[in-house]
Amino acid sequence: MTDNKKCLICQERIASKKNSHIIPSFLVAPIFSYDGSNKRGSEVMVTITPSEEKVFIGELPDTKIEKLFDQENLTEERIESELKINTASKDYIFCPKCESDLSKYLETPYSNELRDNKNSDIIPFFFWMSVIWRVSISGQFGAKLDTSTENRLGTSIKAYLNAADNAMEGIEQIISESSFFYRVLRFDGYLTNSPGNIVADYDTENKILSVVIGEIVVSASFAGKEIPESYSFFGAEKYLKNAPINDGTNKEIISHLDSSLFCEIMKEMVSTLAKQKINTEYEIIDSCWQMVGLSGHMPEDIFKAYMEILLDENTKLGDRMTNERRVDVFNKALQSFGFIPKDDKND
Repeated sequence: MTDNKKCLICQERIASKKNSHIIPSFLVAPIFSYDGSNKRGSEVMVTITPSEEKVFIGELPDTKIEKLFDQENLTEERIESELKINTASKDYIFCPKCESDLSKYLETPYSNELRDNKNSDIIPFFFWMSVIWRVSISGQFGAKLDTSTENRLGTSIKAYLNAADNAMEGIEQIISESSFFYRVLRFDGYLTNSPGNIVADYDTENKILSVVIGEIVVSASFAGKEIPESYSFFGAEKYLKNAPINDGTNKEIISHLDSSLFCEIMKEMVSTLAKQKINTEYEIIDSCWQMVGLSGHMPEDIFKAYMEILLDENTKLGDRMTNERRVDVFNKALQSFGFIPKDDKND
């Protein structure tokens, strides 16, 4: 149901379009395509946040699904209500025309530029602006711009699409008023032998939103062109600070770097996100500890036992972090420390 909400771009027509990609499919498919086809619908995507793991299975064959889920946990209701929800897309945020214009004037031409190893100025500028803006408005990657910046980008994207319909009239002023500056790193060849991820972060102090999309890192600045010394992004900041600034007035420059450098960034990213996940998981399960009437906070040794059971590799990835399993694992952890009798697991 759209509830007659207005399109977030034009602010005029009804946002009736479903499955609008936050990250364009030509960037997502090469990262998550299960069969190497790089086609939309072939993605198997695991989105990990501090509190949950969401699995999107696209048009995955049954034989592939069985590797991710136990069949007893795979009901038709779960498939439709959970596993068919693409975390890189969102329903009812755009109208059909604006969705079509994003593809016509930004996604398709920029995809062609990358494929043909060509570059321009205006198309890449507004393409990455639209991606950064969509990451923020979607709320699906944990990176949210402040309201004034988000509104300014939305206004600029609307103005660009209108200009594209009218022979680019007034485009220089639109670029100037957007106050959008970005850098792009590409660690060529990383995806050939390693899995990809989509991770976003907004540094509220320095007003910089950065996103990893496979082997690409994009960082957008909103408080001036320069990156402050205090800014950090999993170790990528040392390359971003030396990368050329793109501001829409010249052809886009992408800094191409060796894939081995990205391995170190990924290690830092995994370590940081793992710590965040553990802290959030403790908050969740400690609240359960208190809800059942146990005193104080969950002791460290019991929480460690809980995490070992929760992350048991014998449990398939798609079933590992559901709330139902959390309850079961919580009871097993309490049982192992004598808080629940061995023959009374479910109380």
